[in-house]
Amino acid sequence: MAGGSGSRFGGEVPKQYSCIGNRTLLSIVVEKFVNHKDIDAVIVGINDRYLDLYQKSVDGLKVLPYCNAGEFRQDTVRNCLESIKQYNPKNVLIHDAARILIEDDVISNLLVSLKDYSAAISACKVQDTLKYSGDGVSIEKTIDRHGIFMAQTPQAFDYDLILSLHIKYQGCDYSDDSLLCEKDGVGVRLIESSLRNFKITTKEDFELAKFIIRG
Repeated sequence: MAGGSGSRFGGEVPKQYSCIGNRTLLSIVVEKFVNHKDIDAVIVGINDRYLDLYQKSVDGLKVLPYCNAGEFRQDTVRNCLESIKQYNPKNVLIHDAARILIEDDVISNLLVSLKDYSAAISACKVQDTLKYSGDGVSIEKTIDRHGIFMAQTPQAFDYDLILSLHIKYQGCDYSDDSLLCEKDGVGVRLIESSLRNFKITTKEDFELAKFIIRG
């Protein structure tokens, strides 16, 4: 998914087209999936206002024709799912372009989990103490972090299932694809990932990603 505007990131172009070295974030993450041994095909959902930047990002990478983004992320996912129906896919992974440090073994483990589950997500254990503040000023309570995970992408699904759920819940604007499964009572497998798989949202995230990639 690369159709967002990156409003919190700022800049003249969406963050997925920002560069580390001479490569865009989108190029880095698409290449990881294209080169993964268990991935058959990759499609990217984009805002075609930035078509030139997209084409430069995937130049030389074997991807399916791009799909137009919708108004919200959920619309973009549904558009992409519907556009690949002609290929009769069995399983699908949904990933955010802003998570460029996803590791190969997490992708593999997600796909393996689909042998026994219809849905699985990558997630990371919460390490810090959690505090709740309704007004953003005063602490009201401490939340027990035991069993609490931060949801990440990729998220893996039986294709027919997730497409049907995106059609069923069209217009609800859920922030997370696995939430559609929860709403429908479908069990979701949790595959533990790491903090490295963080989402680049701010300039500080971008600088951290640059630091990691440059070693």
